[in-house]
Amino acid sequence: MLFGKRTPGETAPAYKSRMSIVKYIFEVVLGLRPRLRWNDPWARKTPGTMEQSSAAVRARLKISGRVQGVYYRASAVQQAQFLGLTGWVMNCADGSVEAVAEGPRSKIEELIAWCRQGPAGARVASVEVQWEAAQNAFHGFSVKR
Repeated sequence: MLFGKRTPGETAPAYKSRMSIVKYIFEVVLGLRPRLRWNDPWARKTPGTMEQSSAAVRARLKISGRVQGVYYRASAVQQAQFLGLTGWVMNCADGSVEAVAEGPRSKIEELIAWCRQGPAGARVASVEVQWEAAQNAFHGFSVKR
């Protein structure tokens, strides 16, 4: 492609639909999906499963600040699923968000780092963490109501 115009015989990029590319861009802008460098094969991360090699732990998180009404829970679910964690996240009556996550400590620490930032509209004031022994009581990561 030369200056945005196709040369004879050159085909257009193959996207499944316009909405799929718009959704992808939207997720990258919101920080729900990492930016990938397409020429770097090691940058292509796929959603993981719980790693069996490292010991699983449980973390109970209390996130306070402007974290309700800004797509925080849904974004946290997507991030936790991407990391291969199990557990739940829910809104609290005091305006905070509570989450319980189980999995390898390194992956939970990645989730905690993400929770300190949150999605684009969130203003996180603090993240309190309580470490516990894993109970393997969850299947997947979901929003608890």
